[in-house]
Amino acid sequence: MIKQNLKLFFKTKIIFIPVIILLVCFLGNLVYSCYSFSLNSDVLIYLKNSIKLCLLSFVILCFTSYEFFYLYKRCYIDEALYSHKNGKTRILTSTVTVLLFIPALEFFSAFVFNFVIFLSSGMNDYSYLYHIFSVLFLYVFLGGIIPILLGVFFAQKTKRIVSYALMALIIFLVSSTSDFIPGGFKPGYQN
Repeated sequence: MIKQNLKLFFKTKIIFIPVIILLVCFLGNLVYSCYSFSLNSDVLIYLKNSIKLCLLSFVILCFTSYEFFYLYKRCYIDEALYSHKNGKTRILTSTVTVLLFIPALEFFSAFVFNFVIFLSSGMNDYSYLYHIFSVLFLYVFLGGIIPILLGVFFAQKTKRIVSYALMALIIFLVSSTSDFIPGGFKPGYQN
């Protein structure tokens, strides 16, 4: 089942192209941050730079997971596959597994880059390494699981327009753009 979902993932351009763009941007950011590391030699600044694109990852994974799961509903294949014993569970787990490769790849590449930067800095305190691992796991990997699950839920439970509106609202609330709202309602607030 995973093999078929991988084929479907690579054949569907509306899903595959944004993921490739995300991975190229993510790896480009890691490589560019290596240059900025050579200017300041701070491991934690490199770590901060390596999680800069987590919001872009959130947006693209939310969109692609929704579209990937909506393919079954759009082609009316879901009814036939759900009629088999454990059909719905098998489809959900195999498609989620395929989509989990994306945040896993981002996490692995970010950890390898941060590990190389950690070793090249000459630090001997491995508590930094534990901190790097936990920050990357939280922001990159777990931060990639949430939009995948949101896309799965919206594809299963809502219509397309409602799903896009809810995803846009959630992305707005997750982003730093929504930070100005609480202060904006106070009297006498000025930008």
